[in-house]
Amino acid sequence: MTWLFASTVLTLVIGVLAVTLLVDRLVHQQARRDALRLLQANADGLRDALDRGMAQHFAEVRLLSGLQQVAQAPTVADARVALDGFVTSFPQFAWLGLTDASGKVIASANGLLEGVNVSARPWFKGALAGPFVGDVHEAVLLAKLLPAQNEPWRFVDFAFPLKDEQGRIKGVLGAHLSWGWAGQLRQDLSERLAKEAGAEVLVLGSNDIVLLGPTEQQGKKLPPSTDGSLLWATSKSAGHGDFRTLGWQVVVRQPANQALAPYDALHAQTLATAGAVFALLLPMTWWLARRLSRPLVDVKKALSGQAAMPRDDDILYEEARALKQALIEHDERHARQSAALEAMAMSLEKRVDERTRELADINDRLSQSMRDVGRSQERLASILRQSPDAFVCVDAKGLISDWNPAAEALFGWTRDEVRGRLMADILIPAVHRQAHHAGMAAFSKTGEGAIIGKRLELPTLHRDGSVISAELSIGALKAEDGYAAFAFVRDIRERLAAQEEVRISQHRLQQVLGTIPALVGYFDRDARCRYSNELGRKLRGLAPGAEIGLHLREAIGEQNYALHEPHLPKVLTGQRAHFEGSVRQRGQDVHFQVHMVPEKGPSGEVTGFYLMTFDVTALKEAQLQQERARRQLRAITDNLPVMISYIDAEHRLQFLNRTFEQWTGVAVADALGKPMREVIGEQLYEQRREPLAKALEGQRVEFEVVSEALGVRRVLQTAYIPDRPTAEAVVGVYTLTTDVTAMRDAERRMAELALTDTLTGLANRRNFEQWLPLALARAQRAKTATAVMFLDIDHFKRINDTFGHAAGDAVLVTFSQRLAASMRKTDLVARLAGDEFVVVLEGLSDPDVCHLLARKVNEAARQPLRYQDHDLAMTTSIGIAYLPAGVHQTAEAILQDADAALYQTKERGRDGYTTVETGADEAEFSTSSFATL
Repeated sequence: MTWLFASTVLTLVIGVLAVTLLVDRLVHQQARRDALRLLQANADGLRDALDRGMAQHFAEVRLLSGLQQVAQAPTVADARVALDGFVTSFPQFAWLGLTDASGKVIASANGLLEGVNVSARPWFKGALAGPFVGDVHEAVLLAKLLPAQNEPWRFVDFAFPLKDEQGRIKGVLGAHLSWGWAGQLRQDLSERLAKEAGAEVLVLGSNDIVLLGPTEQQGKKLPPSTDGSLLWATSKSAGHGDFRTLGWQVVVRQPANQALAPYDALHAQTLATAGAVFALLLPMTWWLARRLSRPLVDVKKALSGQAAMPRDDDILYEEARALKQALIEHDERHARQSAALEAMAMSLEKRVDERTRELADINDRLSQSMRDVGRSQERLASILRQSPDAFVCVDAKGLISDWNPAAEALFGWTRDEVRGRLMADILIPAVHRQAHHAGMAAFSKTGEGAIIGKRLELPTLHRDGSVISAELSIGALKAEDGYAAFAFVRDIRERLAAQEEVRISQHRLQQVLGTIPALVGYFDRDARCRYSNELGRKLRGLAPGAEIGLHLREAIGEQNYALHEPHLPKVLTGQRAHFEGSVRQRGQDVHFQVHMVPEKGPSGEVTGFYLMTFDVTALKEAQLQQERARRQLRAITDNLPVMISYIDAEHRLQFLNRTFEQWTGVAVADALGKPMREVIGEQLYEQRREPLAKALEGQRVEFEVVSEALGVRRVLQTAYIPDRPTAEAVVGVYTLTTDVTAMRDAERRMAELALTDTLTGLANRRNFEQWLPLALARAQRAKTATAVMFLDIDHFKRINDTFGHAAGDAVLVTFSQRLAASMRKTDLVARLAGDEFVVVLEGLSDPDVCHLLARKVNEAARQPLRYQDHDLAMTTSIGIAYLPAGVHQTAEAILQDADAALYQTKERGRDGYTTVETGADEAEFSTSSFATL
């Protein structure tokens, strides 16, 4: 009982301990996963907040870069006002600035860094290539200019290029986003996690440097945790919208003991519960062990003879009852087996006597069989002696043991001369002996070989050394020391010679048939193939011999057979048949010519027929190709938007496409063969007579004429190409005529549009820049004075801002109309850009003409413009650069002087004009030279 109790207790301990440890392990893993999942969710939340915040600020700066108040601010003060307003609305931007193309800050919020060159800063360099976002960095130039705070100023840089109308970079808009907004996001999350779970939140840069975190860790690389005391969750920035990530990552970490505190409490409870369960089950296990072991103790005593097996049925389990019954049955079975063994011994003695008598009878029959074998051997020896084929037998060592008279006659050796000698030395040529020895060595052990049981043709040796071509049939015999071999050998030299003659004849025939460019075959009366040349097999994809026995239908295919079948009765009655046909093969039409010639026997009966098929596809294709080419040429030329014709040396029209009929109204059939002068008329013919004469002399001629037919005016571009079939005379001219009317009209319209302002209809800047140098050159030649007026509309920006761009466009159109109406017809009026206009005045006698025209413009501009129930007041400021006769000045210089005069007018109160005389050696103004209204 002790061992059963101990085993049960041990099993109980192991089971309870295993279940406890398994449950404890699963709970620990789940608790760790839950803690990491919570940390990851918080890390992802802060990452998304950072990405969305950066994307929003990126979009805000991009929107600012596109505002007209910034990108096209009239003055530095206007740009500064716009930047100050933006910083007031978005205080998280510590600095906003606008630079010129060289990197000099020309305007900024609160005037910070104005006049400073920032071309070396990364954000400026990056913006020259496109929108730029810079990683977190400490303030450099602004550190001392911004208000002091507890932590050093740190920024994220945004920069966008500003471009002019030609797409050239004219400046950069830069913004420094205070890193404090990200710190506030991190602080809100960190305080909540520290309070609820004792966790810590950090933001790392792409180089693993701490960007946000405890003050003592910022700017340092975050050390790794390898001792398992901390649980980590990391979330890498992926960007948001147009903002691309800077490689930041959010790290949330928590001490493992705090994260797993609920698990530790549950762990202690699990161990206490396991101990209580074990203490409860221990006494129950002891009682159960005693109850189970009692029947086994009774059986042990009964087997050892210490006590009788109890006869009561008070047995707790069925196994003990079965064991008792088995012991009783064992005694009974032992008695039965003893009786059976005695009976078996008597039976064996009887069978031994019977077997002795059977062996005696077998010996008698064996003796008779030996006598029969002897007689059979004598008959076999007689057969071998009379056999017309040589017979050779060798033992397992390869020594000749038998040799019949036919072998003596064939090989020249007597039986006594070869017995006991190696067959290889007698019959095998020297070149084959090594292979023979190798094969014989394997054969003597196994009785198997590649040539056993087969009929082979092999070379053998005669006694005189000559080679005999022989046919061998080789077999194997089991011997005491291995396997012996025997062979019947037949001389086949005459047969091979006859076969060679046949082969040579067939080869010659094959060469002849193989070179014929036709499919050649022979079919019997049942239309089954008995021969096909190589070309026939190749076209059907058949290996040599595969065509034999194929029916004509199978050999040439169903489609071809349908063409041949009607002619079979004729050829099988002894008549020749000939026909042509075509089939579709591999997507192409194949044309052929067929000859079927009957073969007749000695008595004149038809035994089969020869079939010869010639491929005439090339000939047919050439004929069809010529016709297709003619139709295709006609179809192509009739559908081209080009007039194509052919004129012979006598000026007669020999070819015309349909376009000729469409353009001239003359039917092609009515014009062919007639002189060109008669068909197209004298006027059109005269336009082409001279180029046609040059083309007939061998020159390629291209020209352009304006022709009118059927009331339609066309600009025609024509090429005359000489037709010179030989190196000598030109027999005609090919003509290609294209209608380029639309192209020429489009070129003219494009040229006009390129020099016209689309809104006002006046000349544009390009037109003005081309006109002014030419006007100055004309003035130099004519010795006359010239002037340039530079005008803009006063307070135009206020009109745009108050009433919208539609009102601004209405003002520009009205002003341009009044300006053009006030000028002379010879003056060029142009709009440069925005509300800036210029006028070039030529042929002036004195400056008073300029003053008169300027006053006229001022008066016309002052008339109010009625727009949507509003009267819009308009005035204009004018600057005039007057160039006296005979004085030289560049276009750039006179325009600059006019611009300077315009600003003089604005400084004196606008709504007037100022004149400056240009062309002096030094550009300087004189008060007396100004006349202001």
